[in-house]
Amino acid sequence: MGIKVTLCDKKDEVVEAWRTRFLKNPEIDIVAGDIFGCGCDAIVIPGNSFGFLDRGLEFEAGEIFGFGLQDIIRNRIRSSYSGELLVGQGFVIPCEDRLEAASACRYLVYVSASRTPQDINGSLNAYLAARGAFLAISEPGAEDVSSIALPGIGTGSSGMPPEICARQMRYAYSIFAGRKGYGDKNLTRLTRREKKLRRMPKPPLEETPAGESGQQEN
Repeated sequence: MGIKVTLCDKKDEVVEAWRTRFLKNPEIDIVAGDIFGCGCDAIVIPGNSFGFLDRGLEFEAGEIFGFGLQDIIRNRIRSSYSGELLVGQGFVIPCEDRLEAASACRYLVYVSASRTPQDINGSLNAYLAARGAFLAISEPGAEDVSSIALPGIGTGSSGMPPEICARQMRYAYSIFAGRKGYGDKNLTRLTRREKKLRRMPKPPLEETPAGESGQQEN
């Protein structure tokens, strides 16, 4: 794949959910702390479809990079997306030559995680936003991105439980890493997968009895 993925969040419950869900992905760094200090080339900023930096991580990004960032994002949405960035769409913003910042990152990846600020529990928005971020760094103009950091999408004021967020983000990563197909050959399987991604996963088995194979629910 070639791009180092880091999951970073200040919330302990999000970090713990990631560690459980990404147990079989040792190539991923899972970090408890400030995403703006994680040292990655690109940082994912989940926001709304209109580019208002009104709360959460996007507001913090405005404080760090200057609130001219909001104008950059909103102008890009107007010029390239007809005024509205649909949930799951995203784009890369170069930072080092356009914004004064206290962060070492060279790019921000702005991705729509909800149309307007709202509770997204019960939706697929964490999956869609994570997938959109991975697609954005695969587009022309982001060729020199070698590492990317993602937060716990939707786990703040948007109300998504960390366990569901972690499940959806892992599925997005699995597709990005080439380990799962989109499943679009069978609508029934797609529907089942969608229902599964929306619900709380079963807790992992701590011990597997001899002769039985313990498998983590995807």
